[in-house]
Amino acid sequence: MADIASAMQSLYIVCKGYARRKAGAMPGRRRLHEHELFVQVFRAAIEQLGGNVSLTASDWRVMAVCMGGMIYGGFIQYSQKQIASKAYLSEAQVSRNLGHLLVAGVLVREHAPKGNQWRYRFNSTLAHMGDTADLMWRRTQDRG
Repeated sequence: MADIASAMQSLYIVCKGYARRKAGAMPGRRRLHEHELFVQVFRAAIEQLGGNVSLTASDWRVMAVCMGGMIYGGFIQYSQKQIASKAYLSEAQVSRNLGHLLVAGVLVREHAPKGNQWRYRFNSTLAHMGDTADLMWRRTQDRG
């Protein structure tokens, strides 16, 4: 009986030491870093987009890559060449896919501030990244 009690006590001591080491190794409260920002996606718009049978699988792949590259204001930080390499598509196909997403209302095309280029951003009725104060006027702008 004494052997069992001493074995139980030594097991208790070992477990207690293990628990202390684990508690010391556990991270504290985690803060979001700038590179871990999130994108707000609106469920009703995504469900409605899911019923759009004219979008192909490559359109959805391009949309997913673009959503991963969304920066402040809903703009897409990737060039078409970068999108093509990330989605494993040709640049010509990515150009067609961006056209499909424009027609479907997923993306909005605007002139860049400098140069003769276009830049794409997500329609704010579908996805948004940025201040929520900007969201309401941007949504009314994108609807009409």
